[in-house]
Parts: sequence; C-alpha cells; structure tokens
Amino acid sequence: MVALVVTALALGACAGTQSERRLTIFVASSLRDVAEALAAGYEADHPGVTVVVAADASSTLRVQIEQGAPADVFAPASPDEIEPLAAAGLTAAEPVTFATADVVLAAPVDGSSVRDPYDLAAPGVRIVAAAPEVPIARYASEVVDRLASSSASPPDFAAHVAGNVVSEEPNARAVLAKLELGEADAGFVYAPDLRGDAALREVPLPAEARVTAAYAAVALAPSREPDLAADLVGWLMGPEAAAILAERGFGSPT
Repeated sequence: MVALVVTALALGACAGTQSERRLTIFVASSLRDVAEALAAGYEADHPGVTVVVAADASSTLRVQIEQGAPADVFAPASPDEIEPLAAAGLTAAEPVTFATADVVLAAPVDGSSVRDPYDLAAPGVRIVAAAPEVPIARYASEVVDRLASSSASPPDFAAHVAGNVVSEEPNARAVLAKLELGEADAGFVYAPDLRGDAALREVPLPAEARVTAAYAAVALAPSREPDLAADLVGWLMGPEAAAILAERGFGSPT
C-alpha cells in the first residue's frame, strides 16, 4: 500500500486563549497541491485551526478510513468512493460535489507518436494507466468506451488499447510522473495536472468522448471535530474555495 503523503500546513494564529484545533483531510492525489492552498485559506479564516492534508489514491484512502485511519473529511476524485463508507455508517452527512476536472489524454512533448486518440491502438504504443480501482482508471475506461463506439473507431479499438498498457500505477499523480519521465507514450490524467507542465502536451479528444471528473467531500462520522469537519465541507462550497480551485484549473459543479 502506498504510504500517505502528509503535509502539515502552517498553523493559524490562535485567537486569545483559544486552544488549537486540528483537522485531517484525506484527498485524492490529484487534489494534493490545491488542497494545501484550500487548507491554508481555511486556516486563515479560522484562527486556531490547523488543517493537515493527506493525499493518495482515493481508493487507498477509502480503505484506510474503513480500517480506522483518523480522518475528519474525505475528498475523493469520485463520489463512488464515498458510497461504501456511507453504507458502513462512517459518514456524518451527505457528500457534496465541490469541484470538477476534465479527463484528458496526455503525451510527452518529445518522443511520442500519439497525436490522435485513436493512435492509442497502434502497435507498439506504450500506455501508462492507473490500477483499475483508482478513479482516473474508471474515467479513462469511459473515455475509451466512448471512442470505441464512434464511427471513426478502428476495429477492436478498446482491446488494442488494453493490450498497449505497459503499467498500472497506484494513483493519478504516478501516471503523470511516468509520462513526464518519458516512460510511456500516452496516458489519461486530469486537466489541472497539465497546467504549466512543459514536458507534456494534451492530445485533443472529440467532444463525444470527453469525460468530467467530480470531486466530492464528506465529513466523517468518527471525526473528533464533527462540527468543524462539517464547517470545512461547507466552506469548500463557498466563493473563496471556488476562487482557489479556479485559479488552479478546476471547475465548479453545475
């Protein structure tokens, strides 16, 4: 199991004699950087509160929560990851969708022959994917299915794409890293990951094949700060959080 990447953010100034309060938020790996900015924004609005961000594959984090890992809020890359927690009584409220991101096909700027999504089925193309249980893998599968159903699709497109997968990574960020290193010709990632990345380029997808990921958040029932956890989830739906997300390429739910 991939270890959590935990970043302790700067402490908010305590107001008077108010004791420090601490929240831990488990987020999808693709949210890692923006989650740190969101946590800093929340801390600034809530003196005396510290927010710790733990980032990994959504599926990995869900399993850790099921096994008793201490977390107050869960923000996966798909609402599907919350459903088993709700069924087990581990959520304190209904989840909310607070951000979206387009799923894009990325290729290295140098050394990749993939210029069109149907090139994914060409002999010898190396595709890096995420493990099947990871949300980006499910979104990518939906894109491939939509491409395969198009009249422009070559025969057995989906099967050829599956045959060209050379590795399955533990999370979306690991897929991105493999592409940046030139260890594959193409892979599906989230659009915000490509912002400012000089090593990678986006391969355009036809409109009918485009898929948008939904990021949800939910307060967890085992939280030691239930009121604060609920407040953080509500804050993620507000204008300040929306501005931070938009600045980093994430969309707002419609």
